[in-house]
Amino acid sequence: MRIAICDDEAYVVRLLQSRITALVQGEDVQIDTFLSGTLLRDNILAGKAYDLIFLDINLPDVNGIFLARHIRPFIQSSLLIFVSNQDTAVYDSFVAAPFRFLRKSRLDTELPQTMRDARRELQKRAPAGILLQYRQAQISVNPLKVIYIESNLKSQVIHMAYRTLVVNYRLKDLEPLFLPFGFVKPHNSYLVNYRFIATIDRNDLVLDNGQTLPISKHRLGELKKEYLALISDG
Repeated sequence: MRIAICDDEAYVVRLLQSRITALVQGEDVQIDTFLSGTLLRDNILAGKAYDLIFLDINLPDVNGIFLARHIRPFIQSSLLIFVSNQDTAVYDSFVAAPFRFLRKSRLDTELPQTMRDARRELQKRAPAGILLQYRQAQISVNPLKVIYIESNLKSQVIHMAYRTLVVNYRLKDLEPLFLPFGFVKPHNSYLVNYRFIATIDRNDLVLDNGQTLPISKHRLGELKKEYLALISDG
């Protein structure tokens, strides 16, 4: 699950991040925080995708409701949750079609239920997992949670945010399973989920976490085209 928190008050951001982290303990979760609506907007327009967006309505640089309406075409698959000190703002927020409205004064009571509802909604929307043989059993892997797959001779290492799986496949056997879910192949030894790509340089691909992966010279041009097409489609 990828979560964005946007509030101009740093202590509210820390509080939300702490409460959410406690509620999703043990899950594969990444939380990005923003102290201005402009930073969140720029991040999303640059192609960053989120499952949940917690957005303060009363931001000093831009009204949260206006911002939500502006970026709505780019966050169709996201669940938007408004956060505010003003209870009456809930009525104004309807025009942005939020999933939920949270009152800052009642975070401790309202946030747990909101997270449970969001998790159920995301599960309904989630694609069917890819079934893979793992040790002595079959497991279901959600391709949207995979950051990249690395070839290691006769086995493949599947990297996720909080888990790594080693499966006995050839990379070419995994390609038709993962490529339809927005994976690109920058090198003969890697499949990468475009959602986790930060930048593409001449020789390396940089992930959101700062890790770099090699790019084959003959793949660079095609890789850039594939990546631009994917971020354009959202």
